[in-house]
Parts: sequence; C-alpha cells; structure tokens
Amino acid sequence: MTRQARIRVGDPRVQDTVLFPPGDGFGPRRIAAVAQAILEDDFLVNVERIYPLLGFDAAAAMRLSRARQKERALREAGRLPPLSELHRSLQPRIRAIGLELVTGLFLDCLDSPTETTCACAVYMDGDRPIPVAPAGKGKPDARANYPDFTIVAEATIGKKTGPEPLQRQYTSAIAHIGDILTGRVRPRGYCLMVSRAKLRDEQVPVLIVETQEELDRNHGPGNVRVLAFGIDEMAHIAEQLDRLYPDGKDVRPPTAEDLADILDTLHGETMERISSGEPFPDQWAAKQFEKLLRKHAGGRPVKTLFDQPPEQDGQAADD
Repeated sequence: MTRQARIRVGDPRVQDTVLFPPGDGFGPRRIAAVAQAILEDDFLVNVERIYPLLGFDAAAAMRLSRARQKERALREAGRLPPLSELHRSLQPRIRAIGLELVTGLFLDCLDSPTETTCACAVYMDGDRPIPVAPAGKGKPDARANYPDFTIVAEATIGKKTGPEPLQRQYTSAIAHIGDILTGRVRPRGYCLMVSRAKLRDEQVPVLIVETQEELDRNHGPGNVRVLAFGIDEMAHIAEQLDRLYPDGKDVRPPTAEDLADILDTLHGETMERISSGEPFPDQWAAKQFEKLLRKHAGGRPVKTLFDQPPEQDGQAADD
C-alpha cells in the first residue's frame, strides 16, 4: 500500500491549520522526485515546474511576499528597492518553504501518524492555502505525532554546511523536542536532521554525539534519539517506500511500532559506527534505512537485526 501524503500547514499560534496539498494527496515517488530537484537547485525551474508538484504555488508566494516587502520598504525607508534585489532576497525563503513541505510530506509517507504538520505561515486564497513563509522561531519545520512518540524534523536548504549553520539546526531540534515532550510521563521522540550535509561530513557525527548527550540529559538516556539524513538520502528512502509498498502488492505496510524499531535500529548502528571511528560512505543512512525496510517487507522482525552478522556497505541495498 502506497501512502498518500497530506499534512496540516500553518502556524497554530496565529492561524488555523489547513490540509495540504489541496485535494488529493500523493505518494512517495513524487516526494522523491521533488526532493532531488530541490537539491539540484535550479530556482526558476523549481518555481515553475517542481514546487507545483507539491501543490505549492511558489510564484504566488513570491508575488505576495514582494507586495509585503514593498509596503515595508515604503514605510521604513520611503522608497522601493530594485525588483532584482527583492527577487534575490526572497529566494532563500521560497527554498526553505519548499524543503519544509517536502520534509513534512516525507514524514507522512513513512507510516500513518495521527497528524503530520508543517508550521510554515500560510495565506488563504479562498479555499487554497499558499505557504508564504517558513516555520517561525519556536516551531519545528515538520512534525509527525504518534500515540507513543513524536518525530520532529529540522530541515535546512542552505548551501553553507559549516559548523555554525548546522549548529543552529541541531540546537533548534533540542529546543523544539523539549517544548513538545515537557510534562509527558514517558518522553519519547526522534529528531530527524535534514540538510545537504550527511554523516560522511566531518561535522555531522560530532553534532550527533553532542546533541544526543544533551537529549539524554534533558529527557533520560535513549528516550529521544537524533538521526541525520542528506536531502538526497530522503529522496532515496522515498523511492524505496514506493518500490516496497506499491498499491496492490500484498505487503503489510509499516506500523508505528515498526517505524520506531527501524529508527531505533538505525540510531544504534549510527552511534556504534561513530564510536568505532569508521568513516561513513556516501548515502550510508539511506542505504541502512532501505535495508531495514526490506527486512520489514520480507516479514523479518526489525528488533532481531542486531543479532544478525554485519553486512558490507556495498551489500546493504541488495538484500
């Protein structure tokens, strides 16, 4: 069974959230294609052809944002900035919205959460929601709620993957999952970090260890776990979801417990490899996730995988 993704968008602090995309949802194949195109970063092509595949009218969002910026410029400076300057200044915003939406839709495809949200600000054109700004401070970029746990995703599209931008991303995850889990009898959750940087990049394993230590202090050891995926890895996993759980195929889709087992196992494998000092190959997290999905689709309990002999990296996707 292929999951048809639909999420709720809008910042609940200032507006009612609405279902997105308008009309019917769509499966992981489209999410994979959009994620890959976002990574390739041809802005005009993405605005005209790629973002609309998500139901995101990026051209309308640009027009609305330009109008607001013109009003602000006239009010504060008494003059209009050049149109080219406005256009350049809005590109990071549109890119951020696009990645937040595709990340939220990806989370919704992983399983059947009770609710998946993306806290981007939304302008309502009649009954049609138009995301116009990325998630504001104090809200995760995307969130999937389950009866027993919560997944928070922090997504950054920036080309700069140095220590400071990534540090801000991981710091935000700690704060956001803390706000969500405060007061729960058994705080349980996952922080998924999505960016251009992957585990093979030197700073990512360091940030994972530092963040995990902070999460363990705040919520108890092992109650909240952090994992990192490149944008291309998110696309790869979405492709595998489409292949392994197509419509009409007699395969049981993952349950919430299955998904938690997969994430727990992947987290354990990640921390073990970091501790060993062994370098990560490209797309390691995606291929390990795929391996676990394939085991699940074949009917093998994910919890038993720690007892299996380790596999070679090149064989991880070939089970």
